[in-house]
Amino acid sequence: MNTIRVFNILGLILVAALAGLVFYKEYQASQSNATTPQTTPIANINGQLQLNSHPQGAVVATTEGDFLGVTPIDISLTPESYQLVLKKTNYQNLMVDVTIVSQQLTKLDVALKPTEIKLTPP
Repeated sequence: MNTIRVFNILGLILVAALAGLVFYKEYQASQSNATTPQTTPIANINGQLQLNSHPQGAVVATTEGDFLGVTPIDISLTPESYQLVLKKTNYQNLMVDVTIVSQQLTKLDVALKPTEIKLTPP
């Protein structure tokens, strides 16, 4: 009886060892097939615009209506050509064409003209 019991125990140990080996091989196979994420630094392709107006405080927007800020501004933009509008109360609107180049700084300094006030006698 003791011999049969020893063989049963040895058989169980052997089955457990084989099951563990099969599990380990499946684990190794799944790890070798796993994809490792690749990280690639992305270069900043935008350009930089520094725009100042005299007097300061002009609202800056694209002609499409995208608000960019109030002068003085320092903003990162996609490289392309823009038509900007500067608006300030009591000053004439000013249209400015600017081309932004990738990874380059573009500086603009503009003067706003006061709105003409026409007085008419009563």
